[in-house]
Amino acid sequence: MNGQRELFFPGLVGVGHFERFAGPRQVQKSYQSYMSEPPAPAAAAMSHNPAAPVLAPLHAFGLSNDVQNNVLAVDEATILHPVGRAIALYNLESRKMAFVRDGTSEKGDVTALALSPSKKYLAVCERNETAQISIYHVSSQKKTKVLPQGGPLADSTADRFITAAFSSDSKLLAAATGNGELVLWLWDKGRQLAFQKSSVPYAISRISFDPREHAQGATICTTGAKFFRLWRLADGQLKPAPGSGLAIKKEPPVYTDHAWLPGDDRVVGCTDMGEVQLLERGEVKHTITSAREAGAASLSCVVAFARGFITAGAAGLICIFEGPKDEERVPYQLSHTFVCWAPSSPLSSSSASSGRQPLDITALAISPSEEMLICSCANSQLATFPIANIDILSSGSDECHFTLLAGGGFHHGTVTGLDTCVQKPLLVTCGADRTVRVWNYTRRICEHVKHFADEPLGCSLHPTGNQVRAGPP
Repeated sequence: MNGQRELFFPGLVGVGHFERFAGPRQVQKSYQSYMSEPPAPAAAAMSHNPAAPVLAPLHAFGLSNDVQNNVLAVDEATILHPVGRAIALYNLESRKMAFVRDGTSEKGDVTALALSPSKKYLAVCERNETAQISIYHVSSQKKTKVLPQGGPLADSTADRFITAAFSSDSKLLAAATGNGELVLWLWDKGRQLAFQKSSVPYAISRISFDPREHAQGATICTTGAKFFRLWRLADGQLKPAPGSGLAIKKEPPVYTDHAWLPGDDRVVGCTDMGEVQLLERGEVKHTITSAREAGAASLSCVVAFARGFITAGAAGLICIFEGPKDEERVPYQLSHTFVCWAPSSPLSSSSASSGRQPLDITALAISPSEEMLICSCANSQLATFPIANIDILSSGSDECHFTLLAGGGFHHGTVTGLDTCVQKPLLVTCGADRTVRVWNYTRRICEHVKHFADEPLGCSLHPTGNQVRAGPP
């Protein structure tokens, strides 16, 4: 391995994953050069300081599913996703990985991610003694700014930001704390433009900018449990837009996510009851129930694309809406449904004849060309779907059109055991998800998965790589 020694650590920067390390080598390396060049030999790395070798992460298998926007599409072949405290930059074609945030020196846990529309900058919301956001340059993996500058937010006791978003020109950054406080920055200057405490007793779960507007005239949308509001910057304050807010007679819904429709001033919001609402200037214009009627008991995420929008949630159901068809009745109609299935398990209790289980989907990302949809699942899996082929794929059937990353997928929960092979590039892990997985760390995939009725507490791999022992330690 080019003179490098490789080490494997289960759960070094968080549970539910393990990392592959090499050392010593240069830690700072641009993403482009890393993807095109082999790692530097150990002797070259040690020439700078022979007495201080460095352990640097090479690859990590896993996904943190408690982070908002835990999958983001950088380009057609590259995605960002959190692994414990680290933020991985993963190439779907080469299976190579770089780290925007390696997670070994940072103290705060990641709570939310936001990628700028230019795809150049990544905002990482961190939970610490005080709420903090670090801005990274994606291609160089260097931290460029920490917000707020000079100390914590004035008059705030929050220890985390739970959602953040860039403006369409990538100059402004808006964020909301767990206490319902809104902050707006001109982030590259480190200047706070506005700070607003919410006047409603509801938590904000999603914040976004109107993509059609620029700079300080931008409109900001916030949603949450029984809460929807538009904001505009005026006289150094974030003020509710005229007519903004839910003025409806019945109980307001719990909004789980929202997205701005392309080239429009309307917002689509999905709810925990499987409904989709179209809102214009803060008022509900249409409530669409076709997703719930198709089997979506709850919707967790929504993303807009050129033909309409895509929403997903419980039972792995993805609903694709296209339109507008009829502005007077329902402007967007459900055109396709697909189900994200887990790989077959002999211990599955699913009623399906194949024994497969649907995977609850918690986040969606779409590639810039809108050819591929990436789904983050509640059981810490990432799956890709060919969204460009929806017109030729069989819709609503038991056939699975989704592909799990890393072959057999990741562990969900704590990784409790790990062993390596002497003669082959293999390692075996077991975890709290009651699975034993065999990994090929040169191909960077999970080659075999075995499900057990009880949790295996230990595992070992024969030196030849032909046998695995799993059971009590």
